[in-house]
Amino acid sequence: KRVHLLLLVFIVILGISLLSLIGALGLAGVIVNDGIIMMATLGSTQSSQKVIENAAKRLRPIVLTSVTTIIGLASLIFFSSGQAVTFQPLAVALGYGLFWGTLLNLFYVPVLYAFVKRSQ
Repeated sequence: KRVHLLLLVFIVILGISLLSLIGALGLAGVIVNDGIIMMATLGSTQSSQKVIENAAKRLRPIVLTSVTTIIGLASLIFFSSGQAVTFQPLAVALGYGLFWGTLLNLFYVPVLYAFVKRSQ
């Protein structure tokens, strides 16, 4: 509940600006790249157990990349001052979007892949 409230506060205070849309555009590229890497890893699997094993192989690289990026953006998201305030909407769009996109790529994509493979 607190995370949603904090996200709502950032959305209400910052609003949607050109820089937040640029951040969302950059975010789309990162998330699509993570999804392509995950699908390339899952591409040759046939059983649900192999899907879990192959998705687990990509867990650490994707999480490490996302966590380091979010930590790097944290100074702009939470402690921006002076001219850095200009780039705060971009950092918020990238940081929060990367967090949710990482969760979707790590859990939703393998589950959806296993569901589609099972139904074929």
